[in-house]
Formats: sequence, structure tokens, C-alpha cells
Amino acid sequence: MQLPRIMIPMAALTMVALLIVCSKSTAPKHDPWPGRKAAIDSARTIQETYFEELANLVLHLDSAAAKDSLVQLLQQEPRVDSAWSAEHGFWIEFEDGILGGICLDPVSDEPLAGNQDNWKSHSEPLSLDVVIPESKNAIYFAPAYTDRYPADDAVIANITPDLATAGYGSLQVLKDAQCSVAEFAYVTGYGVICLASHGAPWPNVNDIQKVYVLTGEEASPVTDTAFRAELGASLTTWFDAKTQKHWYIISPEFVKKYWRIAQDKPVVYLGFCYSFLGGWPTELRGMGALACIGYDWKVLRDKNVEWTIEFFDLMCDITRETPMIISEWYCSIQTYY
Repeated sequence: MQLPRIMIPMAALTMVALLIVCSKSTAPKHDPWPGRKAAIDSARTIQETYFEELANLVLHLDSAAAKDSLVQLLQQEPRVDSAWSAEHGFWIEFEDGILGGICLDPVSDEPLAGNQDNWKSHSEPLSLDVVIPESKNAIYFAPAYTDRYPADDAVIANITPDLATAGYGSLQVLKDAQCSVAEFAYVTGYGVICLASHGAPWPNVNDIQKVYVLTGEEASPVTDTAFRAELGASLTTWFDAKTQKHWYIISPEFVKKYWRIAQDKPVVYLGFCYSFLGGWPTELRGMGALACIGYDWKVLRDKNVEWTIEFFDLMCDITRETPMIISEWYCSIQTYY
């Protein structure tokens, strides 16, 4: 049946509007990831390129002058917003908010120098009370095992029987590449968590806002894609001078997003430099950790081993009539050196 004349334009207009709406609803959504991934890859290329430039600079300049010169060159790079030297090497902030860097030395086993108070290494728990984790499982992350295996082996050999005596299951040990980003992302079901790695304060030691920790995984497209939301910020990469590779590093914000530890009420031992700073204890306690042990400065490897072993020896001693509490252990040790 033919529509009345006055309704024909209205019907046509309605059909046009519907076609426009349908057209909009079927249009593909913009995916920002390809552009972000290209920016990440470009940042890594810059990190590697400027490390090679540093190698050329040290042929003609002393190390301090070479580092200063590299910072100046980086700051002239169009894709770099800012760059500065740091204890471990360099931090680089790229456009689009991407953070990266170059690691020349992870800063461990450095000889003490100058005023000893300025070279302290301080182990401090957030909870000094009796702590009994809900979970009886334990895990030890050793992402830098190849670099620090004598220290890791010593700790593992000593704390494994201690934990067994106290009723914990066999200690799960992850070494090097086993300490992948995915493993760090899905931590749950452990009453004892040990993380022995290298820590790097950001932006510098005089203004520590975050401490990034080295994982055991080399950068890869698969992991980049899997953790695209965090990449360049709470999860990022630096170029390592020793291995000539890009490695993932993580911040406390990454752990906060992924760890599920509230029901386990774990004791967390952070065996890396500056681990009691940069948000680690605050975030972990907020997530449900009963206690968090860490260092508020750089820690020599031997002292890290000594303190870790002594802590678990005393805390797992079931021959005592009264339980060992963290404050008793803490007050009995020399926390400065």
C-alpha cells in the first residue's frame, strides 16, 4: 500500500538514520596496541644504539665524562623526553610516557666508601608481632641466579630444611628464565615469599619514588602483547650491558595488580637493594602480607645472605618454648654496617 505523501519523506529519513546508526555500530574499533608496540620497539632500539655510543665515548673519556656526554646526546634525541645517569647506569623517559634505561652495573658487592652512615644497609620488618602465615607453601624467586648463584645457593640450602622443620612444604625455587613476567604476575597460595634480585631506585637515590626489580625474562613479542596494559610503566625493559639484551623490570604497581595474597597472609623477604623503599612494603602490606622484610639502602650480597639465613633459622626454630617474634630477631642483629 502506498504511504500518504506526507509520510514518504519521514519514512525515507528514518531509513537513512537507521543505515547511519548501523554503519557506525559495525565500524571496527581503533586498536592502539600496534602504535604502542612500535613505540616500545623504537625505545629499545634507542637504548641499544646509545649503549654502543657509550662504548665509543669511553675510548676517549673517563667513565664519568662519558656518562655525562651520553646524557647530553640522549637529551638531543627527538624521541627522548628526558634522560639522566643513575647508580645502575641510565634512566630514559621516552615520548608517550614510556620508561626505559641502560644497565651498566646492577650495584651489588660494591666496597664501602666514605662516611659509613651513608652506606648503610638496613633490614626492617613492617610487622614486629608474631606472624603465622595461613599458607604452608613457600617460593624463592632467583631471577639473577646466573649472576649471583653462590648467594642464592647458600640461602636455598639453609632455609629449605628450616621451612620443612616448621611444617612448610618443599621450597619451590625459580631460577633465571623461570622467573618470567607471567610467574611474577600470578603469585598466590604462598605463606613465605622470597625475592632475591637486583633493585634500581627511580628516579634516583636522593628521591626514591619507585624501586624496579629485575626479572629473569628477556623481552619478547609474546610477553609484550600479554602485558600490553602495563608495558612501559609498571612493567618495562632496560638494556643490560653484560648480556647485551633487553630484560623486563617490574615495579610495586605491577605486583599490586596481579598478586593475590590476602588469603595466604605471607611473610615476604625482599632480598634486593632499596627493597624497603619505593612502595614495596606499603603495597605488599596493603595486599595482605603479614610482614615485609627489606633494605633501605644498597645491600652487599654477603650481608643479604647472612641476614636471610639468620632470619629463617630463628623464625623456624620449633624447639623454643615461646615463638620467635620478628622484633626479637630484628633487635638482636647488627642492622648497619
